Amino acid sequence: MNKDPRFGAYLFDMDGTLAQTEPLWVPALCDMLRDDGHALSAADSARIVVGHSWNSIYADIAALFPDEAVGADALAERLRPHYLRLRDTTDIRIPGSCEMARAVSAHPPCAVVSGSCRIDIEETLGILGIRDAFSLLLGAEDVPRGKPDPMGFLMAAERLGVDPSRCVVVEDSAAGVRAGKAAGMRVVALALPDAPPQDIAGYADLRLASLADYDPAALP
Repeated sequence: MNKDPRFGAYLFDMDGTLAQTEPLWVPALCDMLRDDGHALSAADSARIVVGHSWNSIYADIAALFPDEAVGADALAERLRPHYLRLRDTTDIRIPGSCEMARAVSAHPPCAVVSGSCRIDIEETLGILGIRDAFSLLLGAEDVPRGKPDPMGFLMAAERLGVDPSRCVVVEDSAAGVRAGKAAGMRVVALALPDAPPQDIAGYADLRLASLADYDPAALP
């Protein structure tokens, strides 16, 4: 992939963009709550999980089930084994996504800006074999305000020393796409054919069914 001099950094979301992990967190949350004596439907779990940072997810769980309000870090530790049981038996790769990350990381720096905890970012990138493609990882511990707030993307741009106008955000969720645009960045939206529909019309600069099709010349 040829380097486009307009772009100085690529900022990737992880869940749903680089790895198909969100569909695993949905049943994992149901399983944990069931063990605690709470009933949560798959549809309600998806509404809480998909497109949201861990801090936002925790706030919703604590509001619905006050006895689960044990702190975001503590609840993450309790939820994680339920997720790992699913992740360790599932192929989480998204065709085309790792290939794009590898291609663009050959030129400008790349970062992951995710609502997941840093331990999950590290492990997921390791499973995908692309940890070395990223010079910066920002997770839920680093960014107090999750997407659609632009804080995470602006923080990444500052740490990489790249003006926001020269950053390209790669996202799959409506919240992430809007966060990228609010940060003053160009946004590539991944719209997988079998993913839940996201309201990104009028926000994304480029919408792709596979990141394998990414061409920097297609961005305005």
